[in-house]
Amino acid sequence: MSDPGTLVLPWYGIPFQDAVRRVFQKFARFDGRASRGEYWWWALANVVVVVVLEAIAMAGRGGALGFLISIVLPVYGLAVLVPSLAVAVRRLHDAGYSGLMILIGLVPVIGGLVVLVLLCMDSKPEGARFDQRR
Repeated sequence: MSDPGTLVLPWYGIPFQDAVRRVFQKFARFDGRASRGEYWWWALANVVVVVVLEAIAMAGRGGALGFLISIVLPVYGLAVLVPSLAVAVRRLHDAGYSGLMILIGLVPVIGGLVVLVLLCMDSKPEGARFDQRR
C-alpha cells in the first residue's frame, strides 16, 4: 500500500472521490502507475456523467436544453480525453505493460477487448520500472 499523500506511487484501495481528484491532479502524467481502483473509479465517474447528460438530452430533445447538452457532451469528452488516456497508460504500467499497449485499442472489434483485459490485470512488481523519476 502506498502513501495516499504522494502522487508518485499508486494508491491501492483508493476511495471514489480521491480517485477522481487524483486523476485531475495527475492530468497529463503518462509516467508512473495507477491502481485498478484509481482507473475503474474514474471510468465509473465518466460513465455516470455521460449517462446523466444523455438522459437530460433525451428529456429536453428538440428544446433549448437538448441543444445545450448536445454542446456540453462533446466538450466534456474533449475535456476528459487526456486524463482518461493518462490514467489508462498508468494502469497498464501498474499491470506491467508498456503504455503503448493502449494503441491496440485502435484495432477494430478485438483491440478494445484486448485493452479491456489488460486494464483488468493484477498489479505486478515489475510495473515499478515505470514509476515517476523523483
